[in-house]
Amino acid sequence: MFDETVLEKLDYPRILEQLAEATGFAPAREAARALRPTADPLAIAARQGRLAEAIRLRQRGGAQPRMPALDPRPWLERLRLGAALTGEELFALLAFLRASGRLGAWLLEEAAQEPRLREEAGRLPRLPALEERLARSVAPDGSWLDSASPALAALRRRRRELEAAVRERLEALARSLAARQVLQEPVVTVRGGRFCLPVRADQRTAVPGIVHDRSASGATFFVEPAAVVELGNRIRLLERQEEEECERLARELSALARRQLDLLVAGVEAATRLELLLAAAELADRQRAALPLLREGPPAAVFQGARHPLLGERAVPVDLEIGRDFDLLVVTGPNTGGKTVALKTLGLLVLMAQSGLAVPAEAGSELAPFPSVWVDVGDEQSIEQSLSTFSSHMGQIVRIFRGMEPGGLVLLDEIGAGTDPREGAALAAAILERLLERGARVVATTHLGELKTLATRLPRAENASVAFDEQTLQPTYRIELGLPGRSHALLVAERLGLPAEVVARARSLLPEEEQEVGALVRRLEEERAELAVQRRRLARLLERQQQLAREAEERLERVREREARLRAEARAEALAVVAEAKREADRRLRELRRLAEEAASRPGSLREAEEARQELNRLRARVEALTAAQPGPEERPARPPRPGERVWIDSLRAEGELLEVQGREAVVRVGFLRVNVPYGQLRPLGAAGGDGARPGGAGGGRAGRPETEAPVARGGVTELGRLKAESVRPEIDVRGLTADEALERVGKYLDDALLAGLERVRIIHGKGTGALRQAVGEYLRSHPLVAEQSLAPPEEGGSGVTVVALRTAPGPRG
Repeated sequence: MFDETVLEKLDYPRILEQLAEATGFAPAREAARALRPTADPLAIAARQGRLAEAIRLRQRGGAQPRMPALDPRPWLERLRLGAALTGEELFALLAFLRASGRLGAWLLEEAAQEPRLREEAGRLPRLPALEERLARSVAPDGSWLDSASPALAALRRRRRELEAAVRERLEALARSLAARQVLQEPVVTVRGGRFCLPVRADQRTAVPGIVHDRSASGATFFVEPAAVVELGNRIRLLERQEEEECERLARELSALARRQLDLLVAGVEAATRLELLLAAAELADRQRAALPLLREGPPAAVFQGARHPLLGERAVPVDLEIGRDFDLLVVTGPNTGGKTVALKTLGLLVLMAQSGLAVPAEAGSELAPFPSVWVDVGDEQSIEQSLSTFSSHMGQIVRIFRGMEPGGLVLLDEIGAGTDPREGAALAAAILERLLERGARVVATTHLGELKTLATRLPRAENASVAFDEQTLQPTYRIELGLPGRSHALLVAERLGLPAEVVARARSLLPEEEQEVGALVRRLEEERAELAVQRRRLARLLERQQQLAREAEERLERVREREARLRAEARAEALAVVAEAKREADRRLRELRRLAEEAASRPGSLREAEEARQELNRLRARVEALTAAQPGPEERPARPPRPGERVWIDSLRAEGELLEVQGREAVVRVGFLRVNVPYGQLRPLGAAGGDGARPGGAGGGRAGRPETEAPVARGGVTELGRLKAESVRPEIDVRGLTADEALERVGKYLDDALLAGLERVRIIHGKGTGALRQAVGEYLRSHPLVAEQSLAPPEEGGSGVTVVALRTAPGPRG
């Protein structure tokens, strides 16, 4: 639980108000104002995951449907209590159904890659029948449409007919009376729902009928003539029947909505969460904010380029950190230099990050959650309570000591101020030492020079200062780690024209220790400036070196390609020569056979045949020499394997298929598994699925493998499987995870279990509501490695454990 006083001091409610203003949906505005930070890493991660999806969705651009500015909760409560809704409330229900339908359809289409948003979109109500009935029954102003029911349409049609008849009669009567000057004016008016004529007071008896009203001056009586009284009565009766029909319709439509009450309540909750996420994404966009990386381990915060979110464009980015390399940061420097703003920025960004919100800082900022945040900022002296500035600060620090827990973040502004500087410094040093002993992460600002040396004496402590431009005599509002701040009072006084002898005398009156500290700080600042110059120079050299390395690699690649092309051309030329020699040998062989056939028929033929045979032998020797001179596959120059080829993996002593190359890493499929190996350990065997030769031999069979090679097991590598078998347990526990997290772990675990040679494994998902068990079961039913699944016996966990039998994987291809 985070103290509300701390939230107020760090302006956290103002951030929530900005969040609330980003949505018009009343439940989401209320949820925004109720948002509080948490110390639970899992809860923070879940909030960040949902917001990350909303931010990605917003970055894609396009119009986003949003919920209207209404609050469905009052009329949902009236439905729950059994009341009939008014026309206005029923139209508000229609507006909610229409807006949630648009939002859900948009998310299902646009957020295809955002599972959390799609899951929430699935909870939005889809009630087309109810929506259609409301649309033809209620108008935007809450009145009832004629199409609401046939009875209502008939009543209104009959009433309009009677009203027309009454008007027709009265208009005829008015024309006849106008000539006798009985009426103030010849018009038909309505008083109390009855049609009347405006009769002059002195002519009241000239128009028999019922007086329903008279003018303020008393000069006019509004009389319903007796001739239309009966028609007026029939109109009033129809109006009453119409009212009763509208009341009946309200009860009927309310009953229809009440049947869907659970869906409507769940839909309002889902719409609230979605609106809050879309509002948070909008706020992150306005603040140019990013989600910090969530880290495990001791509490720590590292914000690069942090900006106070309430300062807008005036905010100066600063680098802030605590808890990673040091647990105490003492910040010194002049007034109005930005110490307090930096302190409040750190605290506010921690609260925002632990609320799951994006923070106005650079991407790559980090957070390991703090269990609590405590702050003493500002002067809360009170005349009524007789509290001085010092007493006010001490009261806050006492409160911090009482409530703080190990790992809490403590922010102290101007610690030790408001009393004698020496006593204040001693007390401040003791407070900081004690806070460190209790495991706090502390950032303290101060003007006290004695505290500058404290960071050099305490473990895991560091100095920092607010930078000051000595040329303009203005603070730069940047935080410089590693350097205590210097007082610039004498410099400012000198630049403003104070006599030099006065400034010199003031310097001589400074304690010798303070003069030494000032000189040391100046030397450190000069050394830091020189180091900054050297860093920039080294960065330029490194960039140049990397560029030269890239150019050399490109040149080497071009040389390799040229060498490979020349070798290919030479081989093609040699093969052409060999082919021609073979053709010549075949021709000579045919000639030799012809001579042998003629040997018996004429003298001298045997000598010619012998000469031809000797020439053929010489030709064969030449062909064999040319053939032997051609580089075989094992002699070809090594080339990098390409995706899609079969490769030999030296470290695993196995073959696989190269899928992709990621820098110096390669992704290779070995059996069912995808493994990452160094790219340099791969040697090409030939195209994937072909019969390319393995290193060490010319064939595609086992004879081509090195003799010391371990055989490849079915579905994986024996040596890798042995290593996996030593580390993979026969069960995995996914209790406490979300369905998405659990399924991701189960999928990886099944791969490892198969590689380790396990035949049966147990998945512990717990009983709970059964949702996680159902998700795991559906996932296993479609998994290719699962032969069968069943719940464990009662004595081994029952419905809280699923037992899985794994399939035997097929052997490698090729």
